Amino acid sequence: MLAVDSSILSVHSSILSVRDIILAVGRFMLAVDSSINAVNNIMLAVDSSILSVHSSMLAVHNIILAVDSSISAVNNIIFAVGSFILAVDSSMLAVHNIILAVGRFMLAVDSSISAVNNIILAVDRFILAVDSSTSAV
Repeated sequence: MLAVDSSILSVHSSILSVRDIILAVGRFMLAVDSSINAVNNIMLAVDSSILSVHSSMLAVHNIILAVDSSISAVNNIIFAVGSFILAVDSSMLAVHNIILAVGRFMLAVDSSISAVNNIILAVDRFILAVDSSTSAV
Protein backbone atom coordinates (compact mmCIF):
# COMPACT_ATOMS: atom_id res chain seq x y z
CA MET A 1 0.00 0.00 0.00
CA LEU A 2 2.90 2.22 0.54
CA ALA A 3 3.83 1.97 -3.10
CA VAL A 4 0.28 2.94 -4.12
CA ASP A 5 0.31 5.85 -1.71
CA SER A 6 3.63 6.91 -3.07
CA SER A 7 2.28 6.66 -6.64
CA ILE A 8 -0.82 8.64 -5.69
CA LEU A 9 1.37 11.27 -4.07
CA SER A 10 3.55 11.35 -7.16
CA VAL A 11 0.50 11.75 -9.48
CA HIS A 12 -0.95 14.36 -7.14
CA SER A 13 2.37 16.21 -7.17
CA SER A 14 2.44 16.02 -10.97
CA ILE A 15 -1.11 17.37 -11.14
CA LEU A 16 -0.11 20.22 -8.84
CA SER A 17 2.90 20.94 -11.04
CA VAL A 18 0.70 20.95 -14.17
CA ARG A 19 -1.76 23.23 -12.35
CA ASP A 20 1.12 25.57 -11.42
CA ILE A 21 2.29 25.56 -15.05
CA ILE A 22 -1.26 26.32 -16.26
CA LEU A 23 -1.51 29.15 -13.70
CA ALA A 24 1.88 30.48 -14.82
CA VAL A 25 0.77 30.34 -18.49
CA GLY A 26 -2.46 32.13 -17.51
CA ARG A 27 -0.47 34.83 -15.69
CA PHE A 28 1.84 35.12 -18.70
CA MET A 29 -1.16 35.50 -21.02
CA LEU A 30 -2.58 38.17 -18.69
CA ALA A 31 0.78 39.95 -18.82
CA VAL A 32 0.78 39.69 -22.63
CA ASP A 33 -2.78 41.08 -22.73
CA SER A 34 -1.74 43.93 -20.43
CA SER A 35 1.24 44.63 -22.67
CA ILE A 36 -0.99 44.63 -25.76
CA ASN A 37 -3.40 47.00 -23.98
CA ALA A 38 -0.48 49.24 -23.03
CA VAL A 39 0.74 49.27 -26.65
CA ASN A 40 -2.81 50.07 -27.82
CA ASN A 41 -2.99 52.93 -25.30
CA ILE A 42 0.38 54.23 -26.53
CA MET A 43 -0.86 54.04 -30.14
CA LEU A 44 -4.02 55.94 -29.16
CA ALA A 45 -1.89 58.57 -27.41
CA VAL A 46 0.30 58.90 -30.51
CA ASP A 47 -2.80 59.23 -32.70
CA SER A 48 -4.17 61.90 -30.35
CA SER A 49 -0.83 63.72 -30.48
CA ILE A 50 -0.82 63.58 -34.27
CA LEU A 51 -4.38 64.97 -34.33
CA SER A 52 -3.35 67.72 -31.90
CA VAL A 53 -0.37 68.65 -34.08
CA HIS A 54 -2.61 68.65 -37.14
CA SER A 55 -5.14 70.87 -35.36
CA SER A 56 -2.33 73.22 -34.30
CA MET A 57 -1.03 73.38 -37.87
CA LEU A 58 -4.54 74.09 -39.11
CA ALA A 59 -4.90 76.88 -36.53
CA VAL A 60 -1.58 78.39 -37.65
CA HIS A 61 -2.71 78.15 -41.27
CA ASN A 62 -5.97 79.91 -40.39
CA ILE A 63 -4.02 82.64 -38.57
CA ILE A 64 -1.81 83.11 -41.65
CA LEU A 65 -4.92 83.36 -43.83
CA ALA A 66 -6.42 85.91 -41.44
CA VAL A 67 -3.21 87.96 -41.49
CA ASP A 68 -3.16 87.82 -45.30
CA SER A 69 -6.78 88.97 -45.38
CA SER A 70 -5.98 91.79 -42.95
CA ILE A 71 -3.03 92.89 -45.09
CA SER A 72 -5.27 92.84 -48.16
CA ALA A 73 -7.89 94.91 -46.30
CA VAL A 74 -5.23 97.42 -45.20
CA ASN A 75 -3.98 97.66 -48.79
CA ASN A 76 -7.54 98.33 -49.95
CA ILE A 77 -7.93 101.04 -47.31
CA ILE A 78 -4.63 102.62 -48.38
CA PHE A 79 -5.77 102.51 -52.01
CA ALA A 80 -9.12 104.09 -51.05
CA VAL A 81 -7.35 106.84 -49.09
CA GLY A 82 -5.07 107.48 -52.08
CA SER A 83 -8.09 107.69 -54.37
CA PHE A 84 -9.81 110.07 -51.93
CA ILE A 85 -6.70 112.28 -51.77
CA LEU A 86 -6.55 112.30 -55.57
CA ALA A 87 -10.23 113.28 -55.71
CA VAL A 88 -9.61 116.09 -53.18
CA ASP A 89 -6.61 117.30 -55.21
CA SER A 90 -8.74 117.24 -58.39
CA SER A 91 -11.49 119.19 -56.61
CA MET A 92 -8.96 121.75 -55.38
CA LEU A 93 -7.62 122.11 -58.93
CA ALA A 94 -11.18 122.61 -60.20
CA VAL A 95 -11.77 125.30 -57.53
CA HIS A 96 -8.51 127.03 -58.54
CA ASN A 97 -9.62 126.92 -62.19
CA ILE A 98 -12.99 128.43 -61.22
CA ILE A 99 -11.23 131.18 -59.22
CA LEU A 100 -8.98 131.86 -62.23
CA ALA A 101 -12.01 131.97 -64.54
CA VAL A 102 -13.80 134.38 -62.17
CA GLY A 103 -10.66 136.55 -62.11
CA ARG A 104 -10.55 136.59 -65.91
CA PHE A 105 -14.26 137.39 -66.04
CA MET A 106 -13.75 140.28 -63.58
CA LEU A 107 -10.85 141.53 -65.72
CA ALA A 108 -13.12 141.40 -68.78
CA VAL A 109 -15.83 143.30 -66.87
CA ASP A 110 -13.23 145.89 -65.78
CA SER A 111 -12.07 146.19 -69.40
CA SER A 112 -15.68 146.62 -70.54
CA ILE A 113 -16.28 149.29 -67.87
CA SER A 114 -13.08 151.03 -68.95
CA ALA A 115 -14.22 150.87 -72.59
CA VAL A 116 -17.63 152.31 -71.64
CA ASN A 117 -15.89 155.06 -69.65
CA ASN A 118 -13.68 155.81 -72.68
CA ILE A 119 -16.80 156.03 -74.87
CA ILE A 120 -18.46 158.35 -72.33
CA LEU A 121 -15.29 160.46 -72.24
CA ALA A 122 -15.21 160.59 -76.03
CA VAL A 123 -18.89 161.57 -76.13
CA ASP A 124 -18.23 164.25 -73.50
CA ARG A 125 -15.30 165.59 -75.59
CA PHE A 126 -17.46 165.51 -78.70
CA ILE A 127 -20.24 167.41 -76.90
CA LEU A 128 -17.65 169.86 -75.57
CA ALA A 129 -16.26 170.30 -79.08
CA VAL A 130 -19.77 170.82 -80.49
CA ASP A 131 -20.51 173.34 -77.73
CA SER A 132 -17.26 175.16 -78.49
CA SER A 133 -18.14 175.21 -82.18
CA THR A 134 -21.60 176.58 -81.58
CA SER A 135 -20.28 179.23 -79.18
CA ALA A 136 -17.75 180.36 -81.74
CA VAL A 137 -20.46 180.92 -84.30
